[in-house]
Amino acid sequence: MTTFAAVPDSPIACSLPAVEMGGRLRDFDELFAAHLHSITREPGRLLFVLSGSDLVESDVRDLLQREHACCSFLDFELRSEGAGLTFEIRAPDGAEAVLDSFTYIAERAAPAVTS
Repeated sequence: MTTFAAVPDSPIACSLPAVEMGGRLRDFDELFAAHLHSITREPGRLLFVLSGSDLVESDVRDLLQREHACCSFLDFELRSEGAGLTFEIRAPDGAEAVLDSFTYIAERAAPAVTS
């Protein structure tokens, strides 16, 4: 299990430079298009179930670490479960729209997957 814990008192804002946003969205699009099995959305929490391998796990860990660097107000947790992976994003009060955005990105990239 890999955890990137929210930094206390972090502002609810992404610090990713605008010039890097397209690349980051592409990274999530590719991940979700190739590996997403399901999404579970609950208040303050979003859970993704992915197909996985050691290589995929390494790529997801790297992506979540980069995302945590710019969105330190979020908690990220990655777990290997059998032949797959789950990753969870938890958001503080006031950051529900961020979870909505991740849900939108995933559903756009993998439209056959239902929440």
